Order: sequence, then C-alpha cells, then structure tokens
Amino acid sequence: MQALILALAITFVGGISNICFDTVLMRILPSSKRGFLFGTLSMFQSSSMGLAMIGAGFLTEWLSPLQSAFLVGATYISFAFIFMVAFKSVNFRDSILLLKTWLH
Repeated sequence: MQALILALAITFVGGISNICFDTVLMRILPSSKRGFLFGTLSMFQSSSMGLAMIGAGFLTEWLSPLQSAFLVGATYISFAFIFMVAFKSVNFRDSILLLKTWLH
C-alpha cells in the first residue's frame, strides 16, 4: 500500500512539474518557436522512455527484481545529483534574459 501511495505521489509531482515547466516556456518563447521546441522535447521524452523500457526488459533477463530495482534507484539518485550540481551553477535570470534576446 505504501508503494502504491508513493507511486501516485511521484506521478502527481512529475505531472505538476511538467505543467509548470511548460507554462514557463510558453511565457518566455514567442509563438513561432513553441511548436518546434515542444515537438523536440516530446521527441526526446518519448525516445528516452522507449530506451528505458528496452533497458528494463534486458535487466529483467539478467537480474532479479530486487537487484534491478536497486540499480534503477541508484541510477535515478545519481542523475538527480548530477542535475542538482548542473542547475546550481546556472544563473537563471541571466539565462532567461539571454534566451529572450536570442529569440527576438
């Protein structure tokens, strides 16, 4: 039951963060650039989901469910730390101003 509640919570947080990200992008980008950017983002999201599913299929052939769950969790945490370090070095105000000048 706890795993179900946690999965639901993660799903809601992921959906809400995607909505917030898309809203910010729509406010920053001119309408002529939105279709290309959202199409490109959708392509990368779908491709990465497909690759993750293929990888999970191979993992289930070689590892036990507990081992694959550990590996997936460790990978997720590793990517979270990598993104945290990368985003801490970004100055968001300067990046948004640069993006606005580049797009117009």
